[in-house]
Amino acid sequence: MLLKNEEREVAKVNQLVDDLLGQEYRAPLREPPCLREREACLQCYKTTSQDILKCADTVSAYAACAQEAIAKASS
Repeated sequence: MLLKNEEREVAKVNQLVDDLLGQEYRAPLREPPCLREREACLQCYKTTSQDILKCADTVSAYAACAQEAIAKASS
């Protein structure tokens, strides 16, 4: 009899835990900013590894995107 009561109590506690975990806030998943610009930089570095200065415009676009993302996040 004592064992049955304990089993019921454990089941109640487990149900309460499940309920609490279900109420936990989860931030919506968002795509990280500047993925396209990041990929363009990586591709540029791969294709022009002998002269990475050719990637200056691509890197500038990535940096500008990152600055814009930071500004949006902090406002």
